Parts: sequence; C-alpha cells; structure tokens
Amino acid sequence: MLFFVLSLACGQDSQLHTVTTGIDGEGPHLQVDPEFLDFGTLAAGEEAAPQTFTITATGTDAVAIKGVWLREGDYAAFELLTDVPSGPLMAGESIEVDVLFHPWANDAEARVIVESNDPDTPNLPVDLYGDADVPELEVDPDPLDHGDIGVGCDRENRAIITSVGSVPVTIDGIEITGTGFELLSAPTLPLTLSPGEFTEVDIGFAPTVEYEFEGALVVTSDEAMGTREALQLGAGVTDGSYTDDWYIPEGDPPSDIMFSVDASCSMAEDLFALASEFEVFINELDTYTSDWQIIIASSDDGCNTGGILRPGTPNYIQTFKDNILWGGFFADWTEALLTINVNAAEATDSGECNSGFMRPNALLHIIDVSDEPEQSADMGGLEWYDNVDRLYTAKGNAALVKVSAIAGPVPDGCDSAAPGTGYAEAVAATDGVFLSVCDNWATDANLALLAEASVNQNSFELSSPAVESSIVVKVNGSERYDWTFDAARNVVTFTGDYPSGGDKVVISYDGTGACD
Repeated sequence: MLFFVLSLACGQDSQLHTVTTGIDGEGPHLQVDPEFLDFGTLAAGEEAAPQTFTITATGTDAVAIKGVWLREGDYAAFELLTDVPSGPLMAGESIEVDVLFHPWANDAEARVIVESNDPDTPNLPVDLYGDADVPELEVDPDPLDHGDIGVGCDRENRAIITSVGSVPVTIDGIEITGTGFELLSAPTLPLTLSPGEFTEVDIGFAPTVEYEFEGALVVTSDEAMGTREALQLGAGVTDGSYTDDWYIPEGDPPSDIMFSVDASCSMAEDLFALASEFEVFINELDTYTSDWQIIIASSDDGCNTGGILRPGTPNYIQTFKDNILWGGFFADWTEALLTINVNAAEATDSGECNSGFMRPNALLHIIDVSDEPEQSADMGGLEWYDNVDRLYTAKGNAALVKVSAIAGPVPDGCDSAAPGTGYAEAVAATDGVFLSVCDNWATDANLALLAEASVNQNSFELSSPAVESSIVVKVNGSERYDWTFDAARNVVTFTGDYPSGGDKVVISYDGTGACD
C-alpha cells in the first residue's frame, strides 16, 4: 500500500456533545458507537457518503485522547475527515468522527484505533469495510526478504503479481529500485490481467558491501492507486577476516610445461619452427630454473609422447623434436587442444600414463599451438571455460594454472590462420601469453616470454571466497595496488612486477562465505 497521509484540512470541525446519562464506572473510560462501519459496494469513481462514529467518555474522569489513527489492512482506501485533537475529553462528552471510503480496493478492510488512557481499552477499535468493482493488483510476497547473502554472492527470488480486482487491470510499468537489487525478468508490457490471472517477475539481489539494503518492486497500472510498491529487503554479510601468506622460495621454482599441437597438414611449417627453436626456449628457461619438466601431449587420450623430459633426460632436445612433429598426427581432437590438455592433466595420478608430471607446488604451464579455433564444443565436448575449470580442478590450485597459445589473432585471424577463439579466452582467463601464429612468432624474444611465463607466479589463490573491496595486498610489508581480482577463480593477480625469490606475499580480506 502506498503511504497514506491523514487528511487534516477537510473542512470538518470536531463536534463535541455532552452526554447526560450513561456514566460507566470510576476513572477514565471510552466507548465508540457504532463499532463497525460498512460502506457497501461502489463502482470505480463513485464516492460514498461519509459515515460517522461517536467517541464518548463514559467514566467518571476525563479521558486523555492520544490520537485517532487509521491502521491495519487496506487503510489507504479510507480517509479520516475529522481532525480529533489530542487532549482531554471530559466525562460525559462525546465527539463525532467522519470516515470516507475511496473505491480503490475490493473487500477493503481496515480499522480506526482510538488511543487513550482508558485502562481497559487503551486502543479502542472501529472496524471498517468497503467493496469496489475496480481493477486491483496484489504483489506476493510483500515484503520480499532476500535474506542474508555473502558479499559478492547473488540470489534470485520470484514475485507474483496477481489481478485481485473484479475487473481487468492493465500493467504498464515494472521496475526495481534500491542498491543491490536487479529486475532479472519481467513480462512484456503493457499487460492486461483478467481477475485471477497473474504474472511473475524474477528479482536478483547481489550485495557488494556489508549492509542492510532496502528497495522496492514498483508496479504501475490502471488500478486506483496508480503505483504499487512491494518492499524488497536483503543484507550483505561476511564470514570474518582472513590473512593468507606465501613465501616465494629462492632458487629454482618448479615448472611443469605441457606442449600440445595441432598436427593438421596446414601446421607443418609452424611445427618445424617449434622443433628447431626448442633449444632456444630451453636456454631461456634455464635462466630461471633448472627444476622443469616438459611433456608433449597431442594425442586424444592426453598421454605424453616421448616421456617426461627433464634437464637430466638424455638427448631430450632431439626427443622433443621427434615427437612434436608426429605426436598428434593421428589425433581426432587435434583441433580441440583444450580437451587434450584436460585429458593429460587428469592422467597424472600414480599408475597413469602421465604419472609424475604434475607436481603439487609447480606452476602448470600449457602451451597450445594451432591455426584453427579451439573446437572442443563443436565436436561434442566442453566449452573453453568448462575445460579451463577442469584444469583448475585437476591441478587443485587455480593460481598455478596458466594457458598460453600460439594461434590466429582474434577477431580477424589472417590469410594462413583462422581466429584462435577459445584459445585466446583461455589465455586471458589464466594470464598466459598469446602469440600470433600469423607472424614470425618463434623469435628469441617471444620464446623468452614463454619461458618466463613458465616460472613466474604472478597469481595467488585465496583460501576463502573474498570480498574484493576488502582485499589488501602486501609484498615484504609494503602495500601493492598493481593487482586484479578474479572472483570466479578467487585469485589475485599482479599486473606489475611479480614477486620473486625471497619475497613474502601477504593478502588480507573479508570472506564472503560460500555462495548458494
């Protein structure tokens, strides 16, 4: 119901009368007569004559009237025409109060409360009833309490708008107000609902700070009140404060590197380039760490070809060259490398074909090479983002997964390569390196970028879902601001200089708790 302002200027004077009989007991006492006003049934636009009830002081003492109020139910459909002043009503005196019914609602019920110091009935009621043949809406629930939600989480609830009048009602506006609330779905307007018909709207609530929020679902129609507001409630909460810290060890950071290549015929030149420049890549990698492992995983099952290559593996450069050229030659999924990546990562447990490759604290760097888009979904597999999520799960730490790609630039590609969609998105999501397969990508500088990306941990996964606005990042005690936060991965990523050996990273934040 819209807020109703009591009329204080309707030209009705208080009418006091002295009652000569009927004094009713010791002390201040009141009675009302009648105790029920029935305005009958009105048509839309029809005005009923005011009806009157009388307040009488029936005790031996004056009664202190504190106020006369419209309360409960459909109180906005009624109007008090008489201004009843606060103050004493002397024993034996009475006052007449006029009430008007506006035909705004069907089966409207409300109550007038006479508040006084009567010890028996301090809130003396007069019940009101009126009916109207008018269009009318009801919103359920009202209020709609979305409940307590972790900051950064969201929740969806539904409200039902029903035609409860005796004639059709036409809705021409539906909107949501209030910070944190969003109208997710609503019917096409204008919409006419016959009596008993209803429509539904979906409302989202997503708090960004710890606070108690209020909003309104605002429905505009041709019902008498014109605009109806249904209260929206919700609170953003956190589940406490957290501090995570990491010490970046000095020396050789562990790095697990997976190469997967598209072995279709159009890739021959690029595969030869990768084979011939692999030694340059290793030389660059050795400037950062001697604790690296490399596999080639280009077959459908993800099993490596050539074994797990390490610095102590005999003749590992020639082994890489031999297997990078032929490892995926007979693969059906050779143009869906993210699926092959997942299969490889999920085959690293003891006894499986890639056992020993993926170490818990090592950065997993995947380097995919293709001149086609990533086609897993087109072949009946998963979308790129689902494959990346499976990589996170297999690794157990989203901050230690990085996908790089040598593929066609997005969105246009080039004469020799289609746009590398799917790969480009996976690279962006994991902060990898994207090189254009259309260019002379196998330069020393580009291979140095891939080597550096294989060892630098610029991302850190938090131990609990975090409220982004509360995050404070420090390196060696100094606060840093050159970072971004990926809520989906719950990962903080440095965009400037990343921490190096001997650095201590401390990240404090408020936790959102688990989102439902």
